[in-house]
Amino acid sequence: MHAMPRFQSFALALALLLIPVTSIAGESATGHLSRRLVALNGVVDETKSAAREHKLHGLMDEVFDYEELAKRSLGAKEWEARTPAERKKFQSLLEQLVRRSYQKSLDKVAGYKVDFKSEKADGGDVRVATRAHKTGASPVKIDYVLHDVKGTWRVFDVFIEDSSLVANYRSQFSKVIQKKGFDALLEKLQKKVDSGN
Repeated sequence: MHAMPRFQSFALALALLLIPVTSIAGESATGHLSRRLVALNGVVDETKSAAREHKLHGLMDEVFDYEELAKRSLGAKEWEARTPAERKKFQSLLEQLVRRSYQKSLDKVAGYKVDFKSEKADGGDVRVATRAHKTGASPVKIDYVLHDVKGTWRVFDVFIEDSSLVANYRSQFSKVIQKKGFDALLEKLQKKVDSGN
């Protein structure tokens, strides 16, 4: 399985910055996440340690809906075919990979500014179009897809220049499953987690 493309890592690193001004239960998504951004910036400045990593994981858990990301990355039909134990294992592995990608990307986003372009509701989801830019670099189109999880916004997909994180994962995972089966996919993901890459 190929390494996660750099553009997706970049998208995840910016995810805490690019959330729309939309309210759930009286709180805007921007307000909800701005507190976590302040906390994140403080944690990033700390010396690398197990405690720092734990704090970063906690902040990510307040932003991403890993279950929805896992479900959509695997595809509805394949997700339904899996046992609860298989779903739990798959989600856990994917969560670890997303967290690792995010942490590795933190230093790459210095200097970027973000412009909010539009916000569009699609059923129960909200897609927010943004542009990230900095001096000397071409602007990057970044869209975020969020939904309401028990009164709180959660991100479950990110688009960079119209390429979806979920669709990219689903394409990779489907190929493995079709050729070798679901157990082979879990094995590949476990090896990637174990390798630390």
